[in-house]
Parts: sequence; C-alpha cells; structure tokens
Amino acid sequence: PPRTVVALRALLRHEPQTLLLGAGDSVYHGARDRLLDCLEARTDVYINRINVSELDAASQAEIGGLIGGRDLGYQLFRLDPGEFNCPFHFHHFDEEMAYVMEGECVMRTDRGEFTIREGDFIAFRAGPRGVHKFVNRSAARCVLFVLGEQHPHLICEYPDSGKIATYV
Repeated sequence: PPRTVVALRALLRHEPQTLLLGAGDSVYHGARDRLLDCLEARTDVYINRINVSELDAASQAEIGGLIGGRDLGYQLFRLDPGEFNCPFHFHHFDEEMAYVMEGECVMRTDRGEFTIREGDFIAFRAGPRGVHKFVNRSAARCVLFVLGEQHPHLICEYPDSGKIATYV
C-alpha cells in the first residue's frame, strides 16, 4: 500500500478536477483536493516530501504537484553546459526565488548578465523588473531550485519575442 500511495501521488501533478472511478463514487469537481486529503490522511507514508533522487532525470522536474503544493510552485532545473531554463521572461503577478544548488550559470536580467554560483539565492519580483533567464555557459551541470507563487491566472511575458502566455 505505501508504494501504491506514492504512485497515486503522481496524479496530483496533473491537477485533476474529475475522477471517474470504476468502483465507488466518482468525483466530479475538486478531485485534486479530495485525492490530496485522502493521501495526506495516511499514517504509513508521508506524501508531502520527495527526495531529489526520486525526481525524473529530465532537465526540468515539477515538484509542487507531487508533494501537494497548493499556493507555491516548486521546480528543479538541471542545466547541462549550453542549456537554458526557459526564454527571457517575467510574471505579471507571481514573485519567484531561485537557489543555485550545484554549479554555476549566467543569469540574464534587465540590468545585464551576472554569474551566479552554488549557494546563491536570487529574488525576482513580479513585473518587468523581475525579468530573467538562466543559461549554463560553464563546463559542468548547474542545478537550480525555483520557487514561485501560483496565482490562479498566471500571465507570463517574453520580451524578446513579444509573446504573452496565460494559464488559467
């Protein structure tokens, strides 16, 4: 049962609103919260924690959904030499924080480029002054942990392309 509970935790990252069950009552709205409440009620496993070694080996790992995050987003970026995390961007309403867990990379902002290294914390406020991008120009992997607010209506702007993304 504990391994099954941990496997069910993966459903949380998809933020299901509906669960249609073959046996028992289906859940037609608020399914993520109901599932999270059931999983958190377990005493044989604590589902609100995950170890870095348990995350996907992909360059980007979404953590918040896996551990039941509701108001904050948690991501781990593993940037190999030459890789970047995402296009130059800022969030209209969400503040973000980055922590360099391993290695170093270049952080591009509206004030120029800066080398950041293991142990650095960086804050990005909401709005154009918080514009940023991480690029690994070193010869070794850089690992970043990014924490950000999760507003229900996310608006992200990409100044280099003039694009705007909205998530509801």
